[in-house]
Amino acid sequence: MKVKWYGKEIEKLASRTMKERVKYATKHLRAAVRENISVPVKKTTGPRGGIRKGRSKPGEYPRRDLGTLKKDIFGEVHQTSKGVWDGFVGSTLDYAFYLEMENILDRSFLRRSLREELGTIKDILTEP
Repeated sequence: MKVKWYGKEIEKLASRTMKERVKYATKHLRAAVRENISVPVKKTTGPRGGIRKGRSKPGEYPRRDLGTLKKDIFGEVHQTSKGVWDGFVGSTLDYAFYLEMENILDRSFLRRSLREELGTIKDILTEP
């Protein structure tokens, strides 16, 4: 009787499958973040005819004014070691950091979106 070992092939398949799952979860979270920060700033006319902008309040998602933050949200997947893939969603803008900080502006959009989408992300990564 001859036994053939398929360990390497299965390892490659598992790594490729996990990479695709991490890519999909990263895309899903990126889309959720972009949706959460796409509510426009409320613009009203002031008593003297000027335009007043209704900004977000602490604890809310930041509102979209020019759309720069929404356009800058990225999602990347990197292999950290053999068969291990990490997905990153974030922004390169300085003010994104300040929006995330609770003790500064308290308008977290990345961490809050992750918390809200965690169940879906776990399902994407663990379903058979």
